Amino acid sequence: MGKIISIFSPKGGVGKTTLTLALAEVLQKEGKTLVIEFDFSPGDFTTLLDVDKNKNIEVACVHGLLSSIQKPQNKEYFVVAGGFPEVHEKIDPKQLKKIINEAQNEFDFVLFDIQPGLVERAVDVLNASDRVIVIVENNQQVILRFARIIRYLSTRMVLSKIFVVVNKANKGQKICLPEDITGEVIPWCGRLQEPWDKKIVFHTEKLKQKLFEHEFTDTQKLIGFMNETLKKYNIENTQPKEVESEVIYIMTGIQSLDDLLKNKFADFVTEDIAKSKIQVLVCEDKQKIDEAAEINGFKIVLTSPEFEKYAYEKGFEYVFAGAIEIPKITHAIEDLISRTTAEPERKLIKELKSEQIENPEQVVEPEQIEEKPDEDSFSNPVEDSEEELFAQDLKQEVKNIEEKSTSTEQTENMQDVEVFISNLSSAVTQLISTEVSMFLKEHSKNMKDNQKLKQEITKLLEENQKLKERMAELEEKLKKLSKIKELITSLAGGLLDE
Repeated sequence: MGKIISIFSPKGGVGKTTLTLALAEVLQKEGKTLVIEFDFSPGDFTTLLDVDKNKNIEVACVHGLLSSIQKPQNKEYFVVAGGFPEVHEKIDPKQLKKIINEAQNEFDFVLFDIQPGLVERAVDVLNASDRVIVIVENNQQVILRFARIIRYLSTRMVLSKIFVVVNKANKGQKICLPEDITGEVIPWCGRLQEPWDKKIVFHTEKLKQKLFEHEFTDTQKLIGFMNETLKKYNIENTQPKEVESEVIYIMTGIQSLDDLLKNKFADFVTEDIAKSKIQVLVCEDKQKIDEAAEINGFKIVLTSPEFEKYAYEKGFEYVFAGAIEIPKITHAIEDLISRTTAEPERKLIKELKSEQIENPEQVVEPEQIEEKPDEDSFSNPVEDSEEELFAQDLKQEVKNIEEKSTSTEQTENMQDVEVFISNLSSAVTQLISTEVSMFLKEHSKNMKDNQKLKQEITKLLEENQKLKERMAELEEKLKKLSKIKELITSLAGGLLDE
């Protein structure tokens, strides 16, 4: 029987899929390996691995596992692509159990890449797993969500098979999890071009060794950390209710824009598009606009000027074309939230709107009303983006002002801080607007170039066909000339004989 290893994370963007595919690269050297994308957002396999999106988990459940298994080009492992929004609700527990059994019988290692949020049937997969790898980042937002997930799972699965991996850890940074519940720490490897980059595969090799050597996690220590974390943020240790505030799905494909919006509206973001009531999307062409129109909910669409009218015709209330202004996008999000959320959530929106950014690393969670002082704060991994460099400068500037301030100068210095924040906001807005504009222009140019290339190829094919027809005519004439030559030779031979 093959080993089943599930990989999931409390939130998106922490490197879960990257580590899953890197682990597949490592495990395929030791045995036949299958990766099942249990992601319905939809997932990333079809893009990253260029596989058929129609050979997915839904088809596997209905027609059997073998109907959906694919082998990506130049890879030695096999995959089953993820499903589409709302599909997970249709998966029957018996069907899921059947494909898990099929996978175990056919493969030595079966990896489940589970989408954040633990959708329907995800707990069934976790219970069937030999190991459960939980990917977290070294920051407060993710750790708090991790504690909530552990609380949720504590009555639904055996916690001892959880193996916690801290990903994207900065060098020299204090790890926020106790050592006795941390399975592995993977350092920040920079921006990876692909999940099988040799840097991440190297660290995943070490992860694999510890995973199989690792004794089962001490459940009491894990629950103790959970209770301590929830108590720290004044969250009662009770079973969580359904989070109704998670209403926004943000996926523009532009990392800096996604990060900015997700941080600003952290209390309302969901990684499950099927649960969302508001979607912020980039639609590069009519096909993407049509696909977006089929999803339930309000849309905020970023597109190029040539498709702006078409997007409005599809009924989208907010369409941004060309250069994008971040304040307008945030206003659109706030407007839609005010329509879709209950009164307490509207109050929280007003607080978010008026809140000054005092620490870019501090993220306010929905239940974090009166946060206790945190002496060991920790930050997100540093990425090579200008907005984060500005954020670091802002933090240092505030620190310098506080050190130099006296009781009589504090008001004047705070005005300096407000001016600095205003300048920062304008700079970040301009940066992202420029990036979005360049992205849309480049896409438009590529579309035109592709059209020209198609026309040239069509023309060449037509000329090639004409050339073939001309060659056929010449071959026919050559045959006739050969026959005439033979006839002349025959007549000449007859005359000579006479």
